Amino acid sequence: LSGRPLSQLMGDWKLGERYALNIINDLNSGCEGFIDWNLCLDETGGPNHVGNTCSAAVICDNVAKRARYQPIFWYIGHFSRYIRPGARRVACSTSRDTLEVTAFLNTDGKLSVVVMNQSDLAESFWLKIATEEGPEPFTAAWIDAPARSILTLVADDEVAEDPSVLEKIRSVFTTTTSDAPPLEPWQRHSQ
Repeated sequence: LSGRPLSQLMGDWKLGERYALNIINDLNSGCEGFIDWNLCLDETGGPNHVGNTCSAAVICDNVAKRARYQPIFWYIGHFSRYIRPGARRVACSTSRDTLEVTAFLNTDGKLSVVVMNQSDLAESFWLKIATEEGPEPFTAAWIDAPARSILTLVADDEVAEDPSVLEKIRSVFTTTTSDAPPLEPWQRHSQ
């Protein structure tokens, strides 16, 4: 807390963003799990064995007799709810400096992609997922990430096999209106 009382940092979304960045970087570097030493602390940011105080996902306010869920709690949910035990990390990358991404294939076949936009501006991007079958080498969707946001995108085989979804995806590639997302270089060559 750098000498500041915890009350000054309550509700600070930047702490959650920094926490999520640490999780994404650790997972992308081969970490198999992420353990938080202090998921729940009291209203002073303690107790702990060395007397320093810090923030936590949940602050148990003994004075008000209630739990206060901090931004860190909501950021953790993007990982703990959608990346399930036994999931395997899959290759992923981003072409935007302001976006951080990690992706996992769960044992039920669902792909979970966590994307965090650290910018003060909204970012739009193509989410591209490689396919093993079909006429296209991948499916893609145009995604809008609001400023300072975290998104979890979940894809499964049922979506890829649904003709109406595939038709919507294909229509993105053939749309020529001014509202259409910009064409990627690989799209321009195929037209």
